[in-house]
Amino acid sequence: MIILVYTKFNSANIQDGLGSSEYSYYFVLHKFLPVLKAIGQIHEITDPVLEVDEYYEQALKGGRKCVFLSFTAPHNVVVGLKCPTIPVFAWEYDTIPNERWGGNENNNWVDVLKKLGAAITHSVHSAEVIRSELGKGFPVISCPSPIEAHYFASQQQISEKRPVLQYEAMLTK
Repeated sequence: MIILVYTKFNSANIQDGLGSSEYSYYFVLHKFLPVLKAIGQIHEITDPVLEVDEYYEQALKGGRKCVFLSFTAPHNVVVGLKCPTIPVFAWEYDTIPNERWGGNENNNWVDVLKKLGAAITHSVHSAEVIRSELGKGFPVISCPSPIEAHYFASQQQISEKRPVLQYEAMLTK
């Protein structure tokens, strides 16, 4: 499987973007990379409009599956690509934007998510908010950013290489 990944910021521009909108997705993406590399071949994208469908076409010709993970808020995802596109984003509020405003039809996240057909969020709360707008059957999963075990695990757990559940980690911290 080929996994295309994108965030607005990359190693060339993150220094100038610290503190601005969506800069944290750069760091979230980099926490996901080791997990994604275990699943498939990763290609970091700098321009989704120019690159994604080209990679997708090459993958199809080679008989491989391909997916595009856009680590951006839904209104910043490129819609209409041939490649299956899934936004990976955080959301902390009780509703998602559900109407057009500011002259940008993508500001209506409900419409964007319907067009894309799936989403990955970083919390159960976000997934529930999305399902409340799009229906219980909408394919959205909660997948928090991977955290290295040494941030939460005891030295014994690390030496035994035992997996640490989120809840166990929270309770023992």
